[in-house]
Amino acid sequence: MTRLKLPRVQAPTESLQPYIPLFKGFLKGVAFIFLKKPPSKTPSKNRYGPVALSISLSISCFLRIANPRFTPKIFPFVERGEAPTHPPIAVKRRGFFRYRYFVDKYQFHCSEPVIEPVFLRRDYAYRDIVLPSSGESIVEGGGYYGETALWFSDAVGPAGHVWSFEPDAHSYRMLCENMARNRLKNVTPVPVGLWDTEGQIGFRSQASASRAAEGDCAKPVPVITLDRLVERERLEKVDYIKLDIEGAERRALLGMEHTIRYFRPKLAICVYHLFDDIIAIPRLVKELCPDYVLYLDHKSDTLSETVLFALPRTRAELSGGA
Repeated sequence: MTRLKLPRVQAPTESLQPYIPLFKGFLKGVAFIFLKKPPSKTPSKNRYGPVALSISLSISCFLRIANPRFTPKIFPFVERGEAPTHPPIAVKRRGFFRYRYFVDKYQFHCSEPVIEPVFLRRDYAYRDIVLPSSGESIVEGGGYYGETALWFSDAVGPAGHVWSFEPDAHSYRMLCENMARNRLKNVTPVPVGLWDTEGQIGFRSQASASRAAEGDCAKPVPVITLDRLVERERLEKVDYIKLDIEGAERRALLGMEHTIRYFRPKLAICVYHLFDDIIAIPRLVKELCPDYVLYLDHKSDTLSETVLFALPRTRAELSGGA
């Protein structure tokens, strides 16, 4: 089997080469603002949308390729350094129209490549500071085909548990199949979405971009607040929360206010779906729990997959990340 290691990025310090992708990203951002219309119906409609998008694009580009000499001066909260080393992951792919992956000891079926972001780049872990640990209880919003649930399951081990929420019917079916194929007993797939109320909302299925929506094309799906689930299932702890739910992250955070304040879990929240997510979500997280230390990371070669991480200050000090 082919052995693939985590990619490392080391920009030259005395060259203009690092700034070429940055300039390209800036041009893409300008083109997006002036040539495309913002979504007509989003949870956040305000005149600062294009400005927030520009900031998001700039930060994403700097996090990925900016010269290490200047990045700390522009973004003091960004630390540059070598990526942490991890054991190599064996990945083997079979199939033509439908991919079948073998990731170390696991089998995984999917209709498009989703292995790299989770297993190779580790998009939902911030270095060795914010990451799942053995025995933890994990809640993930946006289970998709189960790639992150499988990764979380391996990290927490038999003593831990993963609650994976996926409201899309097809994705939920694939999620269950992949968990059953690997005989994982520490993962509970949940066919509902995370929201700030309990009931039903309009939902549009678009593979990995399925999201809450309105209109004739939207179908009703059940939603629940995490606070309600914790109460109903009598969960004794919630250690880690991951949200990648296509623009519904803020609504889901409002529905887990009590859980966050009581358990103070580690957070991995995507902040690139809406124009001002990269500004509004960190502010909301600090309002819910002022004690959190925030980190921002971007490992993708594209302008998406920017993730906000949060860790209670006491744990951050112990891990050396404060």
